[in-house]
Amino acid sequence: MTSPTPLPGLESVGKPGTWTITNQHGQSVTITGELLGLGSSYRPRHQNHPDSEFAPPRTHCSTCRWTEIRVFAVDEQDGNSSPLPYMVVKRGASVVPGEKDFVEWEGLVTGDEVLELLTTRRGGQATLTAPASRALSQAASFDSAMRDAWQNRAVK
Repeated sequence: MTSPTPLPGLESVGKPGTWTITNQHGQSVTITGELLGLGSSYRPRHQNHPDSEFAPPRTHCSTCRWTEIRVFAVDEQDGNSSPLPYMVVKRGASVVPGEKDFVEWEGLVTGDEVLELLTTRRGGQATLTAPASRALSQAASFDSAMRDAWQNRAVK
């Protein structure tokens, strides 16, 4: 299943635009600004389910289910859903019949806060997933606060 509204892709990174993003509950956010970075765990080849078309529950296959992260710089204009300078949109995507995409977003104040939101902690370890790392590294090319957060991060 796909997201109710298309999300901007790699062709939009570093470019201004206006996007309305809808979650699985029908709630929407409109972002006018610049897509700073995009990361995805999608892979074009199925894995771990040779006897079925789609990965069963709790089976990892980044062609059937994947994560996408987008980092936006939000223009300071009336009409934006968030008055904060950054917006992170996370999408848990699935093409498995009967499963929904899960979309969430959060407005943030600083590049360091974006880095913190995208940091994963497990068992005392702090890491960046591949999609988070890619989105942040792209964002660093287009925004000085994101560049500062990326270059001075403690987490790898």
